[in-house]
Amino acid sequence: MPDSGYGRAMLAPNRPDVLDEVFDGEAVLVNLRTGRYYALDAAATVIWQAIVAGEPLPEGSEGFASRLVEEELATSDEPLPPGEPGGPVMEVFTDMEDILLLDPIHDVDYDAAGWPARPAA
Repeated sequence: MPDSGYGRAMLAPNRPDVLDEVFDGEAVLVNLRTGRYYALDAAATVIWQAIVAGEPLPEGSEGFASRLVEEELATSDEPLPPGEPGGPVMEVFTDMEDILLLDPIHDVDYDAAGWPARPAA
């Protein structure tokens, strides 16, 4: 197989901003910083689980991993090729951004209104 020019990148979940859970072989991810949440299909979940475990990416998954980095779900120790159409599926949901961005535990305004407080735009 020809060398793609990209090494075997190591990725890590973008903690503490990203939460994840696997249900029936498919992962759900939440980015608390952006307010977006994601549903991964089975193939994408295998890649995500490798990232969480600190294992090298499965062969040929760097394009999908690039999408994870672009969405700020993971960090990479080296540049990745751009994602391509097809392959593992990641659905992006934005309908709960306002709710997920309102963090009553950390957004405390001790000098004025108290909490919860909406982060400044």
